[in-house]
Amino acid sequence: MKGGSHSMKGHEIINHIAREEMPDIENIRENLHANAKYDMYNKIHTRMRAKRFIPIVISIALLLAISTTVLAFYGGFDGFIHRVNPPFAEIITPVMDYAEDQGIRITLIGARQFDTNAVLYLSMHDTTGENRITQSACIFGCAIDGALFASDAGGAQSGGMSFYHMFFDRATNTRYIQLMIQLDQPLTGGLTLTMPSITLERRGGWCDELQVFDETVLHGHWQVTAYPYDVPVGSDTVEIRLENLIFDIYGVRLEVSLTINPISIRVDTHMTYDPSYRRNTHRYTWPSREPLAMYVHRQLIDSINIETTEDIATIRGGSGWGGSDTPGIYTVEVTLWAQSLLNLDTITAVIINGERFPVN
Repeated sequence: MKGGSHSMKGHEIINHIAREEMPDIENIRENLHANAKYDMYNKIHTRMRAKRFIPIVISIALLLAISTTVLAFYGGFDGFIHRVNPPFAEIITPVMDYAEDQGIRITLIGARQFDTNAVLYLSMHDTTGENRITQSACIFGCAIDGALFASDAGGAQSGGMSFYHMFFDRATNTRYIQLMIQLDQPLTGGLTLTMPSITLERRGGWCDELQVFDETVLHGHWQVTAYPYDVPVGSDTVEIRLENLIFDIYGVRLEVSLTINPISIRVDTHMTYDPSYRRNTHRYTWPSREPLAMYVHRQLIDSINIETTEDIATIRGGSGWGGSDTPGIYTVEVTLWAQSLLNLDTITAVIINGERFPVN
């Protein structure tokens, strides 16, 4: 031994190890088993918590999505006005009557009448989530009850309607439509729209110079109603009248009267002409194969403009009817629809066939 250090011989080392306390094998086994059970418990309950958490997250997400869609579509009348901003928003009366068949809901959102004309706003919405409504969805064959369409001896209705497709909301799968109705008399009761079928999608094309359509049609029953207090009459009727305006176009004498209200221009035309006139004669040649009276009337209608203090108001084609059993006489009534609300106080003149007629 050198330097005060102490060393142990081999037998001393063995004796020292023998004196050390050896670990209890059973305790080790129990601890390992307990830890294993604890780890398994944690793993199982972690998975269970995860499984409970995932459906909750999915449910919340679905609820938020559905709520957003419902709020977006069922924002009511005010929501429609704010989102779509329809041309006649200032005068529309809320209706919010709806009908649903096979998961397709049609809502009559609002309406307004001016004498013998009415404007209505409708929506088409798929409540099933299948998104069957498309950008080309439309309503055809719509019957109007309570409109009091007058009929002539031949049974033809003196009335009509024009659909204008305004806006398609992809987020809510909703199609918004403006319906303009031309009546022969003001409403005296409720106005009910009955729709036996709707077109979910139209796919158009051309074949032999004719436009053809492939349609997806859903047959069912939808009926919505607006009542007199929803479609005001009487004191709400405001109009401008111009009468006995005389024109001569291609030898046809036209006597024209106009009635202007905030949503339309009604044109009553009485035409007289020599029925012996033929196209491409030395005296009268018109650039169309249609009958002279029809061609002249179309030229007249296309030439009408409404002058205001600010601009020329935009008008577009509407609906009408006409005819005569007497050769050389043709009477037509047409309603042209304003593209936006006409302020009658700002109308200064009507321009027809290049002539200006002041409005007092």
